[in-house]
Amino acid sequence: MIDFLYAGSYATPGSYRCTSCGNHLQVCTRVLLPSCPCCHHDTYRQAATVKPLSSPVRQAEDLSSLVPRLGLTTQIDKPAQPA
Repeated sequence: MIDFLYAGSYATPGSYRCTSCGNHLQVCTRVLLPSCPCCHHDTYRQAATVKPLSSPVRQAEDLSSLVPRLGLTTQIDKPAQPA
């Protein structure tokens, strides 16, 4: 069952999508939902939530493992010095 929220109703922190154009609205505090800023439609549904990784350190470890697999280097080349 999908619950819809309408402009003018209170929304709790979370992500919401306009049912007309798909515009994403991120709510950080309890607020009254406005009409969609893109299409002025008044109906939203809660967007799927994504579970964050355990910590920023874990995120860095995950990214560092991609470097060799993508053929990237971790060194930043310095610009050539003019002669």
